[in-house]
Amino acid sequence: MTSQPPLRQVSRPELAAGRHVCAMYFGNAQRDQVLLPYLNDGLARGDKCLVGIDGSEPDALYKGIDDAEGYAATDQLVVRTSRDPVVVREEFSIDRMTGFWAGAAQSALRDGYEFVRFAAEAGWWMPQLPDVSELLRYETELNRYVGRYPQSILCLYDLTVYDGGLVIDLLRLHPVVILSGRTLENPYFLSADERSSNQ
Repeated sequence: MTSQPPLRQVSRPELAAGRHVCAMYFGNAQRDQVLLPYLNDGLARGDKCLVGIDGSEPDALYKGIDDAEGYAATDQLVVRTSRDPVVVREEFSIDRMTGFWAGAAQSALRDGYEFVRFAAEAGWWMPQLPDVSELLRYETELNRYVGRYPQSILCLYDLTVYDGGLVIDLLRLHPVVILSGRTLENPYFLSADERSSNQ
């Protein structure tokens, strides 16, 4: 049996346009080690930042963002919480979810932003999905979608909540992975077309 190449560490690819990145971590402290630099760097560069969090209030997140309230007041930073889902489970469709991201990107570009950074905790958007099979289809579709605009997407998975069986699927669905604080090119990634041909 031929062995797969190892994950290869790279330098901050999550900042590049068209990147769909998966961060896997244990608990909020590790999440913030990834999420806060991503947002703070983007805000300082003048990027539009939209994040969905698994919580009812953004206050804890704001504490780690320089001048969060100022950025929020101008809508350069938009935080959606568990009180603010895109859809309810019964109305879920992949087109509606990707349409939400596309609408947010188009609006930001019309407002004069040159780049958009999206981030979303799985605990925010997973309850909107009917089942895990839709998760796999949704993440696959994000790979098709992400290159349409000058944007990056950071998916956040807390492994204290989601079991190890999901990790294999996440590796297949994301070209770049952040694991234990290391940013890695992922040789196990299958593109949307490759996934379709294997089904």
